[in-house]
Amino acid sequence: VIMSTLLALGDSHTFGAEILGENNHYAPANTELAYPQKLGNELGFDKVVNLAVSGGSNMRIERTLLEYLTTSGDKPDLVVIGWTVIGRFEYCTGLNEDGDYEYANVNSWLNPAWKDQPEQYNNWKNFLPITTADDLLAQKYRSVLYAMNLLENKNIPYIMFDVMNNHINQAETESGDVLEWNGDHKTDKALYTATECDNYLRGENMDYWSYVFNTGFDDVAMSGGHANEAGHKHWASKLKQELQHRNIYGEKNAETI
Repeated sequence: VIMSTLLALGDSHTFGAEILGENNHYAPANTELAYPQKLGNELGFDKVVNLAVSGGSNMRIERTLLEYLTTSGDKPDLVVIGWTVIGRFEYCTGLNEDGDYEYANVNSWLNPAWKDQPEQYNNWKNFLPITTADDLLAQKYRSVLYAMNLLENKNIPYIMFDVMNNHINQAETESGDVLEWNGDHKTDKALYTATECDNYLRGENMDYWSYVFNTGFDDVAMSGGHANEAGHKHWASKLKQELQHRNIYGEKNAETI
């Protein structure tokens, strides 16, 4: 018997953080109620693999996708990616006792005045000489293009979207300032253009947050800083509709559009 697999990648919103209650960010049971599992159920998948984590970066999404496709022995039948805020990045810190790489995440391009967190501040100082804030913000579209090419090369159906509309070009620092990526660099423009395709949802209410909270669903509410289970249910239905409408996965069903 061949098992069908849906692979989901993203941050806390894809993981399902706080569905089980405010401040419940990491309990694995959240994933059982999150939109990837609900989408998998609606589409009849045998298995849903949710590799999203709270606080995860786009660089982590890219890395985890590659690692899964090359080491799991499983070729997913559908991949769903929720791209996160562009102000996060990761770096390798070494090897663990099993010989696997370990990574640390820097959350947002930290303001140097944020010195009450010395570890994060030192990370900021160490990275500053070898990169720029603009380049880190633009990293998202390199990750997007890499993921697109990898999945298309392996003939794996996929759909991707931004978790929030402002994740496209903003990164909030811990001081409350907002850094914006304007995409004016010629390479950045080319990357952004190269990522435009039917598989990448763009446009009004095509990001997760706007659709869930701005469409007028009576049963959607906040659980801490995240959507409740009803919000995940509605986004799963939206993704199913977009997948069928685009003939990405499953037969096109006019009644759902």
